This record gives sequence, C-alpha cells and structure tokens, in this order.
Amino acid sequence: WQKIVIYLDQKVAKIDEAIAKKKQLIKLLEKKCMTTIRNALYFKNVQKRKLKFIATMKYGDALANEIRNAAGNIPVYGSFGQVGLHDVANTSSPVLVIGRKGSYGKVIFSKVPVFVIDTAYFIDSKTSLCNLRWLFYALQNIDFEGSSLDTGVPGLSRAFANNCEIPYCS
Repeated sequence: WQKIVIYLDQKVAKIDEAIAKKKQLIKLLEKKCMTTIRNALYFKNVQKRKLKFIATMKYGDALANEIRNAAGNIPVYGSFGQVGLHDVANTSSPVLVIGRKGSYGKVIFSKVPVFVIDTAYFIDSKTSLCNLRWLFYALQNIDFEGSSLDTGVPGLSRAFANNCEIPYCS
C-alpha cells in the first residue's frame, strides 16, 4: 500500500504542477487579450463619451425558478452567466448582459434575445446608440472593481457605470 500511495502522490503532484502552469498561462493570455482590445479601442485622438450618452443600462426582471419554463429555448442570464432557460425574452438582440450583483461588472454578449434576471443589467439594440459588439469590448476594459458601495453582496452601481468614459463608435 505504501508504494501505491507514494506513486499516487508523485503523479498527483505532477498533475497539480501542470494545472498550475496552465492557470498561469491562461492569466497571461487573458492579459494579452485585454491589452490587444485596449490598444485597438484607444487609438490616438479617439473620441470618448460617458456611457450614459451612448447606452441605457436597464435592470433585469425578477424570475423565480418555479416560474421558469425549463423546456423553453430562451437563455436566462444573471450576473454569473446563463442560469437556465425560459420561453419568453425580456430583451431584443443583440444584447449585452452586465453583472450587477455578485459577479458585478462581468460583461456577456448574446446574439439572441435573452431573459435577464434582476441580478444583472442589460443593454440591447433598443437602448444603445452604437454597435453592441464594439460596446462589449469597450466595457470589458472598464475596471469596475472598487465601484461597489454595498456592504453585503458587492454590486455595480448604475450611476458609477454611466459616468465611465469609453471610446465612442457610432
């Protein structure tokens, strides 16, 4: 038994080391991705506007699990991403879902209409003056950390987000 334990300890240690290296590589690639996006968006003399002059962040709606139609084909999104399915959307498409509580500031792009629950905001084609794919990349470069004034569950203040300046593309 002791030989098996030693063997397993060695193999698990090698696997843990490989996982740690992959996680570090992912962090470096995410940093490179954000740098690439930032460099493409913030070119010389780019016009900037506050978000509130470009788009309106709308609150999602309450939708209890018991009310959801899990057999539907409309994705349901909250702050953490897709949390289920339903048969009715409360957005048009395309749409950005922006985390409001918990995973605040996380931005998700969807090409299809979705149902956004009350832990998130959304910006869809009806509430934006610019290309939503552009806005998706621009919002990913805003540092929403530290914007939370909530003492319990961290959250994104719409007033804070609305006053963030982003590069404008009509």
